[in-house]
Amino acid sequence: MKRWIVLVLVTVAALAALDWVNTGELDRALTVPALIIGPHGYLYAGANIDTTTVDSGWVFVATDFWHWQRCGDIPGDVRRLYCLLNSRGDTLFAGTQSSYQGADSGHLYISTDGGTSWLFRSRLRGPRVGPAITALLEDIQGNIHAGINYMGMSGYPPCRSSDRGFTWTQGPATAYNAYHYLLIQPADGNLYCGAWGTGGLVLKSTDGGANWAGTGTMFDAGRVTTIIEAPGGVLYAGTYPKTNPVEPIGRVFKTTDGGATWTEVGYGYFNNTTGVRALCRTANGNLFAGTAPNAEVFVSSDDGATWTSTGTLPGANVVYALVEKTIGDSNYLYAATGPNGAVFRARLLPPVGVVHPASARHLLPALRLWPNPTTGTISVSGLTTTKALVSVFDSRGALVQTAWLSPGQKRLRLAGRLGSGVYHLLVSYQGGTTTTTFLLLR
Repeated sequence: MKRWIVLVLVTVAALAALDWVNTGELDRALTVPALIIGPHGYLYAGANIDTTTVDSGWVFVATDFWHWQRCGDIPGDVRRLYCLLNSRGDTLFAGTQSSYQGADSGHLYISTDGGTSWLFRSRLRGPRVGPAITALLEDIQGNIHAGINYMGMSGYPPCRSSDRGFTWTQGPATAYNAYHYLLIQPADGNLYCGAWGTGGLVLKSTDGGANWAGTGTMFDAGRVTTIIEAPGGVLYAGTYPKTNPVEPIGRVFKTTDGGATWTEVGYGYFNNTTGVRALCRTANGNLFAGTAPNAEVFVSSDDGATWTSTGTLPGANVVYALVEKTIGDSNYLYAATGPNGAVFRARLLPPVGVVHPASARHLLPALRLWPNPTTGTISVSGLTTTKALVSVFDSRGALVQTAWLSPGQKRLRLAGRLGSGVYHLLVSYQGGTTTTTFLLLR
């Protein structure tokens, strides 16, 4: 397993020198709203070939991270595919909108063989769930959460399933419209949901999804379309402007207090776009933002204070997702776009002054885990008193979980989606990095 650890950042000029290359348009696709690293570390893309007819939502896979092949057909009348979820083993979930004309027609599909075949799992049930599943998340307890797109006088929160998507429950109504763009569970263990609402809106649940409440507002924001986590418990959010705004530009906000307050970063750098649709924090510590309607990708090396364009993606007007993937000794950034139905790739230049874990780990204390084998929770010793980033990789080298351990924190709960097998643990903190291996038995 090979991972790069940043010691000195590259210059802004070098950061901006990304060569974006189209990996090939997905067959008949118009939009690619979903891009994930799935089973075997392969890239999976959820695409829509149009938005009006049946059999319009397809899933593609790139086993060589370059050429795309269509996976097995999703049964039923799938009008649109919104999201993909990589679960334990070779399991994938797909959230869709069916051609069923009723108000509650968000359908969940499952594949247990890496996308070769798909089965209908369930239809969302709840007081007001809308016609589509717009976001999916598997929490550390193994529960599945589904975002919805009900737009009405009052909204309902995401749905929750404790039986792998067969049945669903939904918490009490909120005062916010229920169009959910994403779901995330950062290291603090709480759930966050990016939604539509005047003043920008991030919903938060501190009880595993049973109840949801709004967090602090964001100036001139109308839709929170992406949220990512950075070191120190910092969350970044990308937004679209509210209806008829004073300044019709997309913005990036961050919070250091779990969403109680949001502060805008990078003001003035996104004047050419109306929305920040995708965010990604890469292994070298840089932030990337994908925008609309120019399909431009920006980069920041100073925690979002300033941004530089890496270029626009030809033929596209929206960057729906940004995903980093390590291939051999190189790191690449992938961008899923529309309406050209393409996925672009750019090689991330290695930062100046990097060291490989193989040499750095000898400078740090030994890392010990117990119990090993483990059934789901491990205790860690040998760490310093500084905050540490823990990265879990499967036996194929694919990143499957990240978490932050605060000073004095020694227990790590492994994600419920992880199945039995050998895993590698990489811990990075000030001074270097160290690695070890453990066996998970489910």
